[in-house]
Amino acid sequence: MLSRDSLLDLTQGRNAIIAATDEGRQPAIRAIAAALRRQASQLRVNDLECAAEQFISLVIDSDLRLAAFGIGPAPDEIEGRVRQAVDLFLHGVCGR
Repeated sequence: MLSRDSLLDLTQGRNAIIAATDEGRQPAIRAIAAALRRQASQLRVNDLECAAEQFISLVIDSDLRLAAFGIGPAPDEIEGRVRQAVDLFLHGVCGR
């Protein structure tokens, strides 16, 4: 089953942010889509690349937009925000 921990692993650390900004989104989208593809029979979505893009939007984009204005969560809030986004995403895509 697609687990919260496997998706959290994809979002952790500096590499996730670099992949989503400096190198473009495609490497991150492919990695997340591959993780989703391994559990495709359990998911309610068919377009896994679109789902991966939506996942990135939930986990990374909102904080990047805020950071552009010099606003952002405190470092001790980041993990909780990521966990909440992962839970929301899993609730939406799981359960075929």
